[in-house]
Amino acid sequence: MNALLICPSDRLGVECLSQSQSLSVWPLLGTPLAAHWIEHLTGRGARRIKLITARRAEELRAVVGDGARWGVSVEVISESHELTPEEARAKHGPADEVFVAYSLPEAPDRPLFTSYARFFGALEHAFFSLAGRGRVGAREIQPGVWAGLRTQVGADVVFEAPCWLGEDVHVDRDVRLGPWSILEDRVWVGAGAEVSGSIIGADTSLGVATSLRHSIAFGDNLIDWKTGSVAKVADSFLLCDLRATPFRQRIRRIFARLAEAATPEPAAVMPAPIRVR
Repeated sequence: MNALLICPSDRLGVECLSQSQSLSVWPLLGTPLAAHWIEHLTGRGARRIKLITARRAEELRAVVGDGARWGVSVEVISESHELTPEEARAKHGPADEVFVAYSLPEAPDRPLFTSYARFFGALEHAFFSLAGRGRVGAREIQPGVWAGLRTQVGADVVFEAPCWLGEDVHVDRDVRLGPWSILEDRVWVGAGAEVSGSIIGADTSLGVATSLRHSIAFGDNLIDWKTGSVAKVADSFLLCDLRATPFRQRIRRIFARLAEAATPEPAAVMPAPIRVR
């Protein structure tokens, strides 16, 4: 089967998500959206897949390559605007079928990118089918809680299922996770933190004794998916992008802030829903 897949790069309603990377490469339980679709189409018998995107084609190519890892031929095509299925077939056919990656394959009736609430809800709906399928090396460490390769969990961490921890995740001691906590790859969660009903994006650090609820947090971006409010967190002790802040520098900063905490000061006002207990 030859397939055409129309991939979104950005959408009104979830602008903050597309500021950092194309929507088609957003990781969803450790796997980029486009990769979820390639796996799905391969399972349906596709042998050649053309991915069509209007912008940021280089990000998509970096994620999917030539398709060799799935045993199929993958080609990424850049267009000046997002094509309709009819336009895609006319311009890039012949194709047996045309698909649009506006949702997860497992939840075609639940669009991902019409609002932050629907983004979280679609992932919540497909959680068990995605987590159960798992990645190489992922394991269920207790009922409803999955962890990836090289993930470290400190002492006295409390899980309330369902939870997903990606690869190379570090969860410090006395942390409470769940229900509905999703930590993507290379996330760092500081001691005493609490996370529920939230997604922490890849390469993001959540600070010591910080509470995160009904949120999508990545880098220094904080989204309340219930209300749609978006904030930038200026204090990297609370939330930061580990790619932008050298790890050793961040660790030194943490210890410096802990030393400062020994002297009582007025509590800072933080943008909801992130709080320091």
